[in-house]
Amino acid sequence: MERASAAAEAQHVGPPPSIAVPANEAIDDADAAGHPIAVLGGVRMRAAFLDLNGTLVGPVVTVQSRISKAIFSFQDFSAWFTGFQQQFHVAGARLLGPYVCPHQRRDACQCKKPQTQLYLQAAHEHTIDLAQSIVIGDTYDDVAAAHALGIPGCLVRTGWGEHNIQHKQADRIASMVATDILDAAQWAVTHRSAKHGM
Repeated sequence: MERASAAAEAQHVGPPPSIAVPANEAIDDADAAGHPIAVLGGVRMRAAFLDLNGTLVGPVVTVQSRISKAIFSFQDFSAWFTGFQQQFHVAGARLLGPYVCPHQRRDACQCKKPQTQLYLQAAHEHTIDLAQSIVIGDTYDDVAAAHALGIPGCLVRTGWGEHNIQHKQADRIASMVATDILDAAQWAVTHRSAKHGM
């Protein structure tokens, strides 16, 4: 697997492609399963994302309105994310960010999905090639942001996904509806392979 990773990196030219990873999906699945690495960031997921750039590179773009509701602080979330990020790192993945909108839906801001500010910020800061990237998310706003960026958006049924399909018809604007994030990862590799004629 390490040799495959090195080969993929050697063949890559230009800014890296990326997967925008949904923090809400991660939190929900981790809470339900009690083991976030097995569900989201283990060897299976690394293998699924391997062909994208030899390693998973994913900016985490997330709305955490509980920060503005004073349920927890940005520092609390950052501390949780650091631990989550380290678990992914151990599994051979690299999560970037987080890129956080702390506002409530009623608040006027430029960072809330489906606006693209946080995605563009992540792309700029990490020299990410958006044209080669994919958004994976569990809400209508995730796939709407992908649509606004002009890139594929994959909706996962886990987390808030099923609710967003039933109540917002999020599946109608998604490029793909996946069972879970592993299924989405496998689709991402297939999509890229087909796009580049691999």
